[in-house]
Amino acid sequence: MIRFRFGRPGSGKTYRTVADIREALASGNRRVWLIVPEQQVYSAERDILSVLPPHAGRSFSIVSFSRLCNILADRFGGRTQHTVTRAMRSLLMWQNLRELSGLLETYTVSGGNDETLCLRMLAAADELKTCAIPSQKLEAAAAHLPENAPLRKKLRDLALVCASYDGLIREVYGENPADRLLRAAEQIEEHHFFEGATIFLDSFTSFTMQEYAVLRPILAQAEQVTVTFGCAGRSDLEPQFESIHDAVRRLTRLCEDARVPYEDEVLTDCYRTASPALLAMERGLWAFDRPADQLAVADEEGAVRLVVAPTLYDEAEAAALHMIELHKGGIPYEQIAVVVRDTSTWSGVLDAALDKHHVPFFLSERTDLSEKPAARLILTALRCLARRWQAEDLVALCKTGLCGVTAREVDYFAEYVDTWHLSGRRMTDTAWSMNPDGYVTELSPRAQNILLAANRVRETIMTPLLALEAGICSAENVTDQCRALYGYLSALGVRGRLSEQAEDFLRLGQVREAGEQVRLWSFLTETLATVASVMDSAEPMTAEELC
Repeated sequence: MIRFRFGRPGSGKTYRTVADIREALASGNRRVWLIVPEQQVYSAERDILSVLPPHAGRSFSIVSFSRLCNILADRFGGRTQHTVTRAMRSLLMWQNLRELSGLLETYTVSGGNDETLCLRMLAAADELKTCAIPSQKLEAAAAHLPENAPLRKKLRDLALVCASYDGLIREVYGENPADRLLRAAEQIEEHHFFEGATIFLDSFTSFTMQEYAVLRPILAQAEQVTVTFGCAGRSDLEPQFESIHDAVRRLTRLCEDARVPYEDEVLTDCYRTASPALLAMERGLWAFDRPADQLAVADEEGAVRLVVAPTLYDEAEAAALHMIELHKGGIPYEQIAVVVRDTSTWSGVLDAALDKHHVPFFLSERTDLSEKPAARLILTALRCLARRWQAEDLVALCKTGLCGVTAREVDYFAEYVDTWHLSGRRMTDTAWSMNPDGYVTELSPRAQNILLAANRVRETIMTPLLALEAGICSAENVTDQCRALYGYLSALGVRGRLSEQAEDFLRLGQVREAGEQVRLWSFLTETLATVASVMDSAEPMTAEELC
């Protein structure tokens, strides 16, 4: 029997599920499983296990789909020993496109260095894996199209790329971790793993096709399956529940195919809030077909507050003051959340306002490591090699702050090379002697300082760069090239400079920035190690390709 348990947020779905789990354990059921999304495993274990009997752990398990895959692999074999990160997959796809550059009919690969094509192909391969579509089906679909149809060529190219990429991953890692859900589905079906079990699925809004492949044998084998969905039933057709309704339709078809009976249960109460204003907001926030006056509800308790501010800075100030007001009213800061559309827009605005009023906070935002000085150092150094010592590249290299030259020396260097239009092979001169003031014979004290600084900067940055160039060009494989890059970083003393910068951030009270700075060295060395291990068998690359 499959039970679809419906209820809008706060209707008690999880509470009812916990009660059912408790009842199943009390009845002596020895195999009770709760499957939740990946990010909710910890919170489910923390909240649910604490209200169950002490002996519950002998019969009850809380898992995500990935944890379930690991359990099955440990028991029946097939455990993947390697974690293939996105960076590794990008490298393998890049290598794959590089090797297939002469075989593709539609997609153009410029020496295998088309970053946009690499990312798009990786996204397409990931989507096909998620949708459980093998490359053979793409080939079959292409065969049904006319010979000269553009789509036919695209499908054949995509099938070739995906099949070759899949083979490359298996060659490097033995198994493709992206297939572990499909392997788990086969193991469940073969070993009747969930025969007679009681299964609960909670907090999902949708499933991937690979997850449906796992659910198919579960629905057929389990004695009882309960799936909760956060809407008011099959007739609740508001647009925000479209993905939920799609999941309900697919699961219903699986039940019908397996000839498993199912029933609906709808929870109508609301336990999350008693405020009429908040209830009206929850009910009508996405009701685009209703006039605004029909959604208006008197808010005598002040549960909803609308603040209009003239600027972004005033809005941040109002948010900080309101958080202080809530805190004084007894709400801990850790229970207050600020939600914005784009954190980059508020960076330096909202955090500054919170710092100003001494409001503790954690800012959840992505950090683009490619913009960090240490990462820019490597990328710019390789660009200097690829573009043969262009002045703007060398100045950009100096401005990373990791080359051992001061900001004033960099300014003098930039002024000097601009005055004399120095670039290319002139950067490898033994010494410069031209007057910084131009075509004049007298060398003023200021000009002498500029000349000394320009020569010092040139020697400081060019000596390790020329050594890096020699290492890159003489390398027999990519691993040797990674060693050359590591030698370049070591020659500049990057690790020590990053530690010094981290201490400077700490003195300024910027703890997060200090932590990122400390971790950058590990990130750089791990990245080089990853490139070396993944592309060990690959032919040496040019500096442009390494960029």
